[in-house]
Amino acid sequence: MKPCGLFFALAIFAVVFGCSSTQPIARPEVKADGPAEVSVDDGPITAAQIAEWTTNTNLRRLRLRSTTLSDDQLATLADRSRLELLDVTGCDSLTPAGIAAIGEMSLLKNLRVGGPAISDESIASLAGLTSLVALGIEHARVTDDGVRSIKEMKRLKELSIFDSPVTDASLMTIASLPDLRKLRLRATKVTGTDVGEFANMPSVTDLDLSETDFLSDGLTFVGKMPGLRSLNLWMTKVDDSGIERLRGQTELTLLNLDNVTGITDASLDTIATMTKLELLHLGGTSITATGLQKLESLKNLKTLFVTRRGFKEPDVADLRRELPMLERLEF
Repeated sequence: MKPCGLFFALAIFAVVFGCSSTQPIARPEVKADGPAEVSVDDGPITAAQIAEWTTNTNLRRLRLRSTTLSDDQLATLADRSRLELLDVTGCDSLTPAGIAAIGEMSLLKNLRVGGPAISDESIASLAGLTSLVALGIEHARVTDDGVRSIKEMKRLKELSIFDSPVTDASLMTIASLPDLRKLRLRATKVTGTDVGEFANMPSVTDLDLSETDFLSDGLTFVGKMPGLRSLNLWMTKVDDSGIERLRGQTELTLLNLDNVTGITDASLDTIATMTKLELLHLGGTSITATGLQKLESLKNLKTLFVTRRGFKEPDVADLRRELPMLERLEF
């Protein structure tokens, strides 16, 4: 064999069998004993941090809220990640291309995204994350079209959409998620004018409609949600007629009517039937000290807020005596 042929044969042997006379290629050290959870808030993200996280085989939960995380850094994480939880809310350096990299993180179960890069296109790039059980979207440009992209996320148990222009029309998609337990639509464009799909969400136990223009008529269908245990109506447009539509929701343990000025003593008759309530917020409503006495039937109540009504201790003394489980009373 000619010398050049011999060298060629030896080179092939080295490639096939892993032998080489040259120095081996340096590989990042794998850190099997690294932390399972890392949180960084309001700070820069460095190349050294990315290298550490991608070589930490224990890492499962990564929260990088309001950091300088870039598209390239996120792509590196996505390529080598075993993450089950990722929070990149407020990472304003990210673009839709960076968000698309998250769509490759097939092991994710909990994802929170937010900021100017989050649009209908961005949510569509995440449609393949069918293992998700919790999805949070906040301060985003997501509309009803974007929400349609999550229809195949059949394992979702929690969906939170905050400060995004989704409307009542999104409820049709949301109602198709069979295992949904918690639904938060805070500061969205949901109004309650076309929300019949609420009646088709038997598994939802926790509903948050706070900071919306939700109207009383919509509570007709909320009142038909058999599994509901927690209802947040803070700063909505409902009034006494809406609370009357909740008559029959006797399994509620939490009701928040904070700063709902349309609520008067007339609502307290219905609320008094919700005898499993443990937390009730009536601060900033239009109830009176006289009306408070109607709440004496709420023997399971542990926390009661009747703030911003000008009440004094004598106004609540009788009620305090009648509620044996009460631990916190603020007025």
